[in-house]
Amino acid sequence: MSINNNIWEVAEAYLAGTLPEADIIELKSRLESDTEFANEFYESTNLIKSFEGSGRQKRFRAMLRDIHAKQTGSSKPRQIH
Repeated sequence: MSINNNIWEVAEAYLAGTLPEADIIELKSRLESDTEFANEFYESTNLIKSFEGSGRQKRFRAMLRDIHAKQTGSSKPRQIH
């Protein structure tokens, strides 16, 4: 994958650990020399991490609702005010 490809693809591959070593070296060099690219790359990685965190939070909340429903025999959690 060339670093000049879609920045989202590069950011996703980097975060997933699937970016080849040669591309990582090229990426690090580009991040050091191109401020605009670096800003876009880091913004992309932050957004991807945020999306992943949101998904984990939703899955965790759903798991807690399921546990609550099994423990109480209720499908609706009580609202706490």
